[in-house]
Amino acid sequence: MNKMMISRRSFLKATATGAGIALAAPMIARSAFAQTRQIVIRTPGGPTAIAMQKSYYDPFEAATGIKVVPATSTNEPVSQVKAIVESGAKTWDMAASFSRSTISQLIKDGDYLEPHGLSDDPAIAMIPKAYRNDFAVGHGIYATPITYRTDKYQTAPKNWADFFNVEQFPGPRAMRKNPVETLEIALMADGVAREQLYPLDIDRAFKSLNRIKPHISNWWTTPVQATELIVNGDVNMVPVWVNFPVAAIGDGAPLGLSWQNNIFGVDMFTILKGSPNVDACREFIKFSLQAKQQAGVASQVAIAPTNPDAFALIPPDRAKLLASSPENSKDAVEINSDFWSANRDAISDRFNEWLLE
Repeated sequence: MNKMMISRRSFLKATATGAGIALAAPMIARSAFAQTRQIVIRTPGGPTAIAMQKSYYDPFEAATGIKVVPATSTNEPVSQVKAIVESGAKTWDMAASFSRSTISQLIKDGDYLEPHGLSDDPAIAMIPKAYRNDFAVGHGIYATPITYRTDKYQTAPKNWADFFNVEQFPGPRAMRKNPVETLEIALMADGVAREQLYPLDIDRAFKSLNRIKPHISNWWTTPVQATELIVNGDVNMVPVWVNFPVAAIGDGAPLGLSWQNNIFGVDMFTILKGSPNVDACREFIKFSLQAKQQAGVASQVAIAPTNPDAFALIPPDRAKLLASSPENSKDAVEINSDFWSANRDAISDRFNEWLLE
C-alpha cells in the first residue's frame, strides 16, 4: 500500500541490519515554558500506556522536568473532547492514540483542537505527510487482525469470513462497540473486496452483522476489555488492536493472530484547544517522535513507528509483528477517515439503535 511504503523499506533495512536500540538519550534543555510543569495526556491504557510511560513520559520528565500525567479514556472520545473544550474544564492538555477519523471529526465539528505549529520542526518533518496534518501528528501505526484462542480451534480462522462462520468455528465472539472497523469487517466477511469497501454499503453491512449478532456475547469499548475477554476464555475470537494480544501472548496466553485483510490506522498526538500548557505539549510531541523514543515503544508493544529512522533500532523479531511489515501489510485495509468524518454521526446513531434491537 502506497502510504506504508516508507515503513516497508525501513522494515527491510532493519531486518537486514538487526540493529539494537542503543542510541544515547536525546538532550532537551529544561525551560520555563510549562506553567504547571505538568501536562495531562489522554492515553488508551493497557500495555501501550505502560510502553509510553517508559519510552515517552519518564524520559521526557528526566530531560525537561515536566511531568506527564496519563489519563485513560474510552476510544474515539469525540464527545468527551467537545465537553472538555466547551466547558473549559481543562481535564486533558493533549491526547495520544487518537485515530485519524477522530481527528477529522473534531476538525469538522468545530474549534476543538490547537494547531501544533510544528510542521517545520526537524522531528516532525521526518514523519510522512500521510501521517500528519496541521492539528495532529501520527506517533504509531496499529492494526486489527483476528485474535483467536489456539486451544479452541484445530484449524485457525484465516479471514473475516471465518470469523463470521459459526458452523466451522463455533463459540462466542466479541466485537467493537463502534461502527468504525466493525462495518468494514462485516462487509469483508460478506465478500466485499478491500479495494471496493468505500464508500461503505451501510445496508449490506448491517445485514451482514445481523448474521453474527446472536454470537457476539460482548461488545467491547476498550482494547483492555477486549483482551481480558479472550485471555479469560469468555470469547474464542475478537478483532482488537494487535499490540494488546501480542502483550498477552508474551505473558503466555494461548492466542493466535490472523492477519489477512487486517485493518490498520494511525495513532495521533493532538493538543486540545484551551490547554494552558500548549508549549509543553509541543515539546513533548517533538521529544516523543524521535527515533529512539519511537523504537522504544515498538520494542515493547506491537505499534509500528511513524518515524522511518526508528526501524533501524528495532530488533528484527519485533519488527515482524508490526503492522507495516511486508507480510502483514500486503493486503491490509486502511480506515478511510474522510468517509467516517462525513458519516460518523448518522452511522453511529443507526449502529446504537441496531444494538438495542
